[in-house]
Amino acid sequence: MRLLSLDYDPVYDKDTDRSTFTSDISVFDYDVVIWDPAASFYSYHHGYSEHYRGLRSLSDDTSVRIQGDAVRRRSEFVEFVNSGRVLVVIVRAPQKCYVDTGERTYSGTGRNRVTTRQVKLFDLLSALPVESGFSPMSGNRIGFEGDGPIVQLLRKYKKFLSYEAAITKVPGISLGHIVGTDKVIGSIQRSKAGGYLILLPAPDFLAKQTDNEAEEGEEDSEEENPWVPEAPEFQEELLAAIEQLSGNASLSRPAWAKSYFTDEQQHLQTEVVKQQKRVEVARAKLATLQQEKEAIDAKDQLFLGTGRALELEV
Repeated sequence: MRLLSLDYDPVYDKDTDRSTFTSDISVFDYDVVIWDPAASFYSYHHGYSEHYRGLRSLSDDTSVRIQGDAVRRRSEFVEFVNSGRVLVVIVRAPQKCYVDTGERTYSGTGRNRVTTRQVKLFDLLSALPVESGFSPMSGNRIGFEGDGPIVQLLRKYKKFLSYEAAITKVPGISLGHIVGTDKVIGSIQRSKAGGYLILLPAPDFLAKQTDNEAEEGEEDSEEENPWVPEAPEFQEELLAAIEQLSGNASLSRPAWAKSYFTDEQQHLQTEVVKQQKRVEVARAKLATLQQEKEAIDAKDQLFLGTGRALELEV
């Protein structure tokens, strides 16, 4: 079973790859994907200090990237789960920021001219393949519901789990709640094709150090393993629990199995490849058309633009 991590740590084993949400690594080469939205969000705003109304306000370029990545990944996630595979998402509080809309307003004249950048609110959790909602709240008093393989796993590793948000619009059925309340902090939803969207409370497998241990290990910290011994065991048992959900030893077919495809399977496989190529061609054509439209729209500044916007076109 092949696992892809999108900004989630730690991950292990030869059949596991670690990548980033913003990368172009496709999820479709894998059986299971685990995504940490908070780590992904940090990669966009790290080192950028501008704020607006108490939230990060991203630069022009980063605004384009984060919105484009969210749309692309959401499309992948939807198709991934609907093709019978498993997406695991760490439940985080809303990852909100302000993004540049590309629009500008101007006021004043001459040296007193002021350009105002227009922004809008954006949440990276919009990349989830289903409509959901999250309310920020944190703690570690978690109760679990049912006795399925995922719930059994969470019970076993309960001491490493905490919650950073409650799910206000629950996709599927609840896996756990805040003790003494009905606030859900984890859920699981099965697609018609047998895939799963699993929302898990946040695990923390970082080894805790005392101040003395931190000072002693400062010089060779890069060589030391920062994770507790249970970290690789959690990954192994998570994949085993997913296998139990799917009812298969593996969601992938070995290469040699292709020689035993029936005529119908071979035909469908050929059609799938054809349709995937058509999608790729369509996406490339769309990107080209969008670039051409942007170039043409920019010429409008010759009669609509003023100030710097007009100077750039002239």
